[in-house]
Amino acid sequence: MLKEINWLPALAFVLFGAVYLIASLRIVESFDGGYGHRTVPLSMSIALLILAGWQLHRMIASKGLAESEPGCETIVLRDFLYLSGPLVLLMGLYGVMQVWFGYVLASLVCGVAVFRAFGNNWIVSLIHSAVGVGTIYILFFKLLSVYDPPGSILELLRIF
Repeated sequence: MLKEINWLPALAFVLFGAVYLIASLRIVESFDGGYGHRTVPLSMSIALLILAGWQLHRMIASKGLAESEPGCETIVLRDFLYLSGPLVLLMGLYGVMQVWFGYVLASLVCGVAVFRAFGNNWIVSLIHSAVGVGTIYILFFKLLSVYDPPGSILELLRIF
């Protein structure tokens, strides 16, 4: 009998957070008087690691890795592949989109996609995403004076 794999999505987010943390630590620190280019990715990766690690710990502590009922493994695996798998891929795409299009556009597009994946309609998804992106933009880029690079494609086109 196979072990339950309901902790697999949390483990995937922990691994993604670890890779994101390593990648954000490799960003060159700026000395222009601001908080630096890696402030936002570093804080996001640490928050992701803490939350995903806590989730993984809760799942393993509450249920353990006990034996599951017959037929349960395929349901859990299907749920992971159809629900968590695309979200993990979207997070990877989000990282790439931040390099190409900058924080605001990448976060808005990926935020709408995540809200749509959880069943919200287009208007609600756009509003929630815009409020979240606007709040983070004001906190980090206006109040804390963190430099927000426009993204390589937008910089090339000189849009922002």
